[in-house]
Amino acid sequence: MSDNKSFPILINTNWDAWKLKFRGYCMQHKLAKYPKGCAIPVDEALRADHLDKEEQVAGILHQSIGQINHQRFVTPQNEKKPNLIWALLVGYYKSHLAQNQSVVYLDFCTFPYRGSVSTFIDDLNAGLSRVALVGLIIGQPEKANLKKSLLCKIILKKLPEDYKHLKASLFNQRPITLDLIKTALENKRTGSLSNSQPGD
Repeated sequence: MSDNKSFPILINTNWDAWKLKFRGYCMQHKLAKYPKGCAIPVDEALRADHLDKEEQVAGILHQSIGQINHQRFVTPQNEKKPNLIWALLVGYYKSHLAQNQSVVYLDFCTFPYRGSVSTFIDDLNAGLSRVALVGLIIGQPEKANLKKSLLCKIILKKLPEDYKHLKASLFNQRPITLDLIKTALENKRTGSLSNSQPGD
C-alpha cells in the first residue's frame, strides 16, 4: 500500500466509508476477488501468484484496520488469509450497525458552522453522505429512520445570526426540504463569490 499513503485507518465510526475505499483500492489493483475468497489454482505458477496476491491483500488489511481490530481479528492462523479476516470484520461491524448509526447521527447533529457558507455546504454534504453510508434513511417517519423536517431544523439551527432572514424564509416554507435548504445555501454561496470578485 506504499503507493497510497492517504488510505484511511479503520475506526468504528467510519466502517462504511472505509469499506468503500478498501473495495475501490482492491478493484483498482485487480485484487477485488481476494477479500471474499476464491479457489486456489492447481497450476503451480498460478498458485504462487494467487498466494502472493492473497498475502498482499492481507497486508493491506493489516495496515489499515487499526490496532484494536488487528488484535480482535488477526491470528497466526489467518494472518495471510484476507477472506477470513474480511469475514470477521464484516460480521463485527454488521452486529454494531445501530451503534455506528448513532455515532454518525450525533456527529451530524453537532457539526458546527465554520466561518463560511462554502465550508458549511461542504460539511453538510459530507455529513449527509455519512448518514446515507451507515444506512440511515431520511424521509417520512413510517419509511425512514430520520424525520426529514427534524433534520432540516437541525441544519438551519447551525446557521449563524447573519442568516436570520434566510432561516425565517426557509422555516416558513411548507414542506421544508433538504433540497430547498441546499438551493438557498448554494445561492448564498454564489452571491458571496460574485460579491468578492475583483472590480465589483
